[in-house]
Amino acid sequence: MFDILHLARTPKKKTHIMYSANLCYSSINKYLQILFDNGMIEKCSDTYLDTGKGLLFLKLFEQLIVLVNSTGGDNT
Repeated sequence: MFDILHLARTPKKKTHIMYSANLCYSSINKYLQILFDNGMIEKCSDTYLDTGKGLLFLKLFEQLIVLVNSTGGDNT
């Protein structure tokens, strides 16, 4: 779903998202519906675009990735 949101920062058609995220038709439909139901993506005509909530999720998730990668070493 991160890949879908990342791709949909600018309007993208479903097929573009599906091929770029390497998803099958049933998976793209499932994930788009989850993102839509949670207010993270919107459908505009025949394209999909992140909402403010989706963009905030992307920003926070990217910060989390940086944080995890910057800790380094074994934390046991």
